[in-house]
Amino acid sequence: MMENTEAQNDDFLLNGLIADLATERAKLAQMTGQLSLLNDRIIKDIGALQKEFKETQISLEQQLSEGLRAASKDLSSQAFNMFKDKALSKAEEAMSKLEKVADRTYSKMSDLTAASKMSFKKLVILMSIGGVLSGTIGAIGYGFFFNKFYQVNPGTKQHLAWGSALEKSWIDLTDREQNKLNKLLKKNAP
Repeated sequence: MMENTEAQNDDFLLNGLIADLATERAKLAQMTGQLSLLNDRIIKDIGALQKEFKETQISLEQQLSEGLRAASKDLSSQAFNMFKDKALSKAEEAMSKLEKVADRTYSKMSDLTAASKMSFKKLVILMSIGGVLSGTIGAIGYGFFFNKFYQVNPGTKQHLAWGSALEKSWIDLTDREQNKLNKLLKKNAP
């Protein structure tokens, strides 16, 4: 009779362990699904940033080709700052969401060992920091290249200043003076 009672106790313990393991497996499956959704969200945010970056680049190139080259240094600086601010705000927004998900995931994994909890949180934080740093470095590199590529040389600036002065004083010239300047310009045009 004693052996029968011990066997029943062992069956109850075994059934309890099986139920606990099934619960843990369900928690891990849920966490894996959440991490997969988080990964999809990060990929979507990166795609949106790339699209926004490309749209900003195309917009700036069109503006420059329409005669805004004289103001390109100031414009590129503003565009870089706008892109940098948007990239940083998007990164901060993503970091905030990522941190919330990491905290929820961390709290759900409280049944695991302390070492695995710490290593997972560190991994998530390091991945987040790496993403922000790579985006920031890319934005700074783009701004540096953009400023160097579209600078107007001093000779061109001087010619633009002369043209602006001539345009302002053109109204005060007589018809004879205007015709004479037009002939000189046609004669010396490249």
